[in-house]
Amino acid sequence: MIEEARKFDQLIYTEDEQKVLRVWKTNRNRIVKILTSNYIILTVFYFVVVLFTKDKLLPFKLIFKPNTIFTPWYEVAYILELVFFMCGMSAMIATDTLCVTFICQTCMHLKIVEVMLKNCDKNNKGIIAIIKKHVEILEYGRDVCGELSTSILCQYITMFFITCFATFTCQLTTIPAMRNKMIWVSLMIYFLFLITCVAGELVTSISENIAISLAQSKFVSYDEKEETRDINNMIVFIIMRAQQPLKLKVGTYGRINLQFYTSTFKNIYSVIMLLKTVYN
Repeated sequence: MIEEARKFDQLIYTEDEQKVLRVWKTNRNRIVKILTSNYIILTVFYFVVVLFTKDKLLPFKLIFKPNTIFTPWYEVAYILELVFFMCGMSAMIATDTLCVTFICQTCMHLKIVEVMLKNCDKNNKGIIAIIKKHVEILEYGRDVCGELSTSILCQYITMFFITCFATFTCQLTTIPAMRNKMIWVSLMIYFLFLITCVAGELVTSISENIAISLAQSKFVSYDEKEETRDINNMIVFIIMRAQQPLKLKVGTYGRINLQFYTSTFKNIYSVIMLLKTVYN
């Protein structure tokens, strides 16, 4: 997958295509900075702020008995949680960075195909070049979505349970510092998961836009010339391939988009209600 990405970067592009490259590279760098800074802020807030509170609250204090909070196990539990949390955050940062990088690159080259369609002359040679480019991008995009599906599934499960238990703890605790921290954790994860869902929605919509722009363009002609019929057949081939858009998935079946984002919150609410019922 990385070798294919390097192959696309070594191609020669026109001035309009270079503008698309610059825009999407800027967007990619901006999103990666936002993700990294949010993960760092979340980690610092989660572990450092509690050390300045009056009782030096252990994260998720509710799951421990009161007489175990100020024993030597307090330090051991805190250090172990810190180690596991840092390892998990490192993995999540790496996953999100790779996801954003490859998804932005896929969307960037799909946009380049749209630019090629707008600037292409109506001849067989130009259309064939666009078909080859489109096929390469779709195959690369499917490889990217397939490789990312497993890591996104693991990340989704982690985020789902963290959000459930953070919200559940927030509802039960009477300690203001603990409640504020759990609210912060929940909101940050909601935002970070939203970025992943927007990326999935984006790659699907951009791959569909090629078929829409072709159908609305002046490429299709109704002349009876043989050359015109050949061009129409090739355009129909592009439209047929674009009718199966790229999809970023969670595992095998779940499709990442904004609808999946809203359904996830419904599931989180259901789990929280179940936990409250069991707890009470």
